[in-house]
Amino acid sequence: MNVPALAAYLDRAATVPARLGGFDCVRFVIEGIRVGWGEDFRGCLRYACRREAVEQLRGAGGLRANFCAVLGDPVAAAGLQPGDIAYLSDPETGTAAVGLVLPGYVAVKVGRTIARVPLDRVAEGWTWARH
Repeated sequence: MNVPALAAYLDRAATVPARLGGFDCVRFVIEGIRVGWGEDFRGCLRYACRREAVEQLRGAGGLRANFCAVLGDPVAAAGLQPGDIAYLSDPETGTAAVGLVLPGYVAVKVGRTIARVPLDRVAEGWTWARH
């Protein structure tokens, strides 16, 4: 993990407003992995605007299904390590997001900030072969 580069990225990302199809939770996570670990997961992101994002996610069956199509079946949160992708959902509101697993928490892009979500509030996510 490239801690200085990742810290600088998180500082910059905190000032950019979240916007579906722009700098959304997907772009936040895949760019964080690229900066912090040097891996490219742009295959998870095949859209350039809100309309394309909505079409892609609807066509895939939702955010979770989109990541499953690219990264395979998710694992339980206990198996996630820094650099992995956490899936967060709220059945009451119907909202879902992905976040970047960091030491001790999950960073999630929300509005003009980055929320710190305890890993024990995450049910599942995706890990990748670097472990």
